[in-house]
Amino acid sequence: MIHYRLRCGGTPEGGAHEFEGWFADSAAYDDQKDRGLVSCPVCGSTQVEKAIMAPALARGGAPAPALAEGAPAEAALAAPPEAAFAGEGPLEDAIRLRRQIREHMRHLRRRIEAETEDVGQGFARQALEMHRGLREDRPIRGKATPEETRELLEEGAPVTPLPWLDDREEN
Repeated sequence: MIHYRLRCGGTPEGGAHEFEGWFADSAAYDDQKDRGLVSCPVCGSTQVEKAIMAPALARGGAPAPALAEGAPAEAALAAPPEAAFAGEGPLEDAIRLRRQIREHMRHLRRRIEAETEDVGQGFARQALEMHRGLREDRPIRGKATPEETRELLEEGAPVTPLPWLDDREEN
């Protein structure tokens, strides 16, 4: 997964908007943008470009940053610009990075669970109905097959497939 900070061209009534997006890889972002599937969640503009981002690297040995409830996700993921790996070697750095990524993913899962309704296997149907205006919009989460996910993305529904880590999994 790759995380981009994005910026829309804005509207005459309002300025440009910044937001974030997660994509399988940079090619997936390019493909979705080319097909007009990347849009601003504020104004709906598809005139979207990548905004400048600082890399989020962690200090060697430093624990993952603590997250205050309601804190912006970018504050949790950002690290000071001078941050660098300072472990005993590449393997230790990779292990530490893996732990930090998993901790961020666990936090993301807890936040999503707190702010959305689990609709289980009915996710694809409900998300498509909301996208088509047949059902009232509300924040939902659930399960979808790869085929259902592809259909939702091709339709332009504002969904984001996410890897789901079990809290019981080892670091």
